[in-house]
Amino acid sequence: MVKSSSIWLQRRKKDQYHRLAKLKGYRSRAAFKLLHLIKRHRFIGRGYAVLDLGAAPGGWSQVLAEIVGDEGYVLGVDLSKIEPLESQWVEFMQLDINSESAINILKAKTRRVLDAVVSDVSPNVTGAWDLDHFKQIQLASRSLEIAR
Repeated sequence: MVKSSSIWLQRRKKDQYHRLAKLKGYRSRAAFKLLHLIKRHRFIGRGYAVLDLGAAPGGWSQVLAEIVGDEGYVLGVDLSKIEPLESQWVEFMQLDINSESAINILKAKTRRVLDAVVSDVSPNVTGAWDLDHFKQIQLASRSLEIAR
């Protein structure tokens, strides 16, 4: 009997985006999801200041750093600690966005007025669809509240 974890590893090795992320030095395959969205909707550009919610492990922040360039600014926020990028215009901060003080902390931390907020937040899934869905909606609502 094959363990589900070894099946997952086999699929991951065959995944084109996983291989491409490794080749390009991105921390996650999700970087390509953001690249696709930006290409399609053109909502982030050079010099933008961007808040990246749910930033761990930092793949989206890598993409954002490339796009905004040295005239821009990226603040990546996550509940988990994120290893720094080799970029002076990208900062990471460990923060629970659901905390009452989160908005005030973010306002104090940002270097300038933000041009965009991106969010790839996700709850720790339990396997109970109703509960997981509820938590995801809560996080999406909180992300929207922060963006306003």
